Amino acid sequence: MSRAQRLRQWLNSAITMLLAGHRGDVILYAAAAGFAAMTVVMSKYADYRDWGLIAAGAYLVAAVASLWVFLRSRGHGELKDGHLGKRRRGEGQIEQLAGYRGFGPRREVRAAGQRRPSRWQLGILLFVLVGAMVVPLVLEVAWTASRLPGRHAQPEVAVVEKAAFRLTRGEDPYRIAGSRGCARCLASNRSGQVSGSRRRGLAPVRSVSKASKYPVAGRPGAQHGTEKSTKQSYKRYFPYLPGMMSFGLLSSVRGIGGAGDARISFALITLVVVGIALLYWGRWREREFRALQAMAVLPTAALPLATGGDDIPVLALMFLGVLLLDRRRPVLAGCVLAAAASLKLTAWPLVVLAVFVALDGRGRRARGRISLTMVGILVPVVLSGVAQGPAAFLDDVVRFPLGLAGIATPAASPLPGHMIISVLPEWKYVFLAVMMVVGVVFLILMVSRHPLRTAADVTRLLGWLSLFAIAFAPATRFGYLIYPVNFFVWSWMLSPPRSNAVADRLVADGSHPAVQLEEADENLRVINAPVRASI
Repeated sequence: MSRAQRLRQWLNSAITMLLAGHRGDVILYAAAAGFAAMTVVMSKYADYRDWGLIAAGAYLVAAVASLWVFLRSRGHGELKDGHLGKRRRGEGQIEQLAGYRGFGPRREVRAAGQRRPSRWQLGILLFVLVGAMVVPLVLEVAWTASRLPGRHAQPEVAVVEKAAFRLTRGEDPYRIAGSRGCARCLASNRSGQVSGSRRRGLAPVRSVSKASKYPVAGRPGAQHGTEKSTKQSYKRYFPYLPGMMSFGLLSSVRGIGGAGDARISFALITLVVVGIALLYWGRWREREFRALQAMAVLPTAALPLATGGDDIPVLALMFLGVLLLDRRRPVLAGCVLAAAASLKLTAWPLVVLAVFVALDGRGRRARGRISLTMVGILVPVVLSGVAQGPAAFLDDVVRFPLGLAGIATPAASPLPGHMIISVLPEWKYVFLAVMMVVGVVFLILMVSRHPLRTAADVTRLLGWLSLFAIAFAPATRFGYLIYPVNFFVWSWMLSPPRSNAVADRLVADGSHPAVQLEEADENLRVINAPVRASI
């Protein structure tokens, strides 16, 4: 075993033991409370600060409650149904020696991370789900609908809703925002619109009432405004694939107010898909519990869902697709992964790598089946966006997310790639090409040293690739770190548990303290049986 493999196994075991049980809940919720408090103090966005004010209290209460349960459980055994009961003498030392939990007569030895979450953990999770995600989401949506001053949503919410509204009117949701693009739009305009239209194939922008939310019409009940400054020119772009417009369709329905907010669709779809994934998976261990926390209640999900959240339903569909892939259901996995890829380009790396590990129920390669399924879904979806204007589609979906559209974007976190481009803007195309070559070389080296065999291998590799891409992309933001975080959690969840080899050997030959304790209890029951019978 190489030194790198030993280090990886040691880190995996250390993290598993550190985040085991209620101790892990204390650490995660306390860290989440600290993050929420820092968001209140340091964030420049009002909607982020509002979320931090509400969520910090929920996380703090959850951390304190988890600490109380953890301190009680140190002196009490935890029964299978989640209630606390007295621990037998010597049981704590046995667990500490072997690194196991759940010793007892006729009870299966379980490695850390494999036990079922208790009712306390589930109750605290539901409390945090309501306090850190549902309540901030409802309040932010209500403040947006009631036109309170200040920013109560991230720009992607309005972008998705405007694109969906244009779709309902039979218009092309993609546009070209540059001067060259504007000339092309005017030249190809079928209706002969007047000068000033900045979109391909759209009718002239009509004047709207003050009750309209967007300059090109939209949901009633919000203040009308016009994009005057170049700082907001990025709102003219729709940097998603056509499937993302489905989340904004309700916003075009008149009379439903804030209920049509795209964030509600993001949150509902995410929770439903994650629930279906875990129910289909069938296992309910601590590892699945941690994955649910990352996808629903921790800041990796609660903050985006309350303020923007377009990445979270993409991650939820990817999660379901990975589980189907691991369960050897290539056709279903292809359908779900194609659905995720029809929303955003961030799901495409998983679509490509899934082909190499796809197996059917008999263990045979299923590359053809999963490829045909994904191509059959993705090609019509992509063509529907390209059909009305290939140049506009390329500008919105490819050039703008890469920071090559020539305008400032909100994805401008001070990471290495963005800082280099800020200093050397004339070298951005060369830098992007070099980083792509380096990424391909990195991918080849990783695959050659660690061949892809399972879904866990794919998600682990995607975690490292996404970290590299986020660090060196010309246009990026810290929020994209939710992708590598979830990829690593899924890889840990799907990986087979590594048990303590020394403890396993002691259990096998009968010299383990837990086995000796069980034998002593059995002998004691045999000796006392005649006494009880005589009584």
